[in-house]
Amino acid sequence: MFDYRGVLPTGRLLPRNYFVLDAIREGVRYVYIIRSLKVAEDLYVGSTADVAKRLTHHNGGRCPYTAKNKPWVVVYIEPYEDEDLVLKRERQIKRWSRAKKEALINGDTQTLKKLSKRKGK
Repeated sequence: MFDYRGVLPTGRLLPRNYFVLDAIREGVRYVYIIRSLKVAEDLYVGSTADVAKRLTHHNGGRCPYTAKNKPWVVVYIEPYEDEDLVLKRERQIKRWSRAKKEALINGDTQTLKKLSKRKGK
């Protein structure tokens, strides 16, 4: 996972778990989670080979779901070299609850494990 921090246009430093996308590796696809700066509870999960370009699309209003609550920032990235795996992981995370996605974003493995336990088991 990347650990780059950047500066918002306002000059404020991005929080620890926000990313600046300046390193794209060829042949690698990424599962990403973006958060709306307009509505902080709004998360979007996707996959792409070029996260920076995809973020530009989200912030440019080209994606219907994200157009209404822009701007967006990347809060989580996972690299994969296998396209099938990246698509499976994207679908898996999309099915998760908000609490589970937040635990993943924050690197809170204890909460993630707790939320991953099946009910009744």
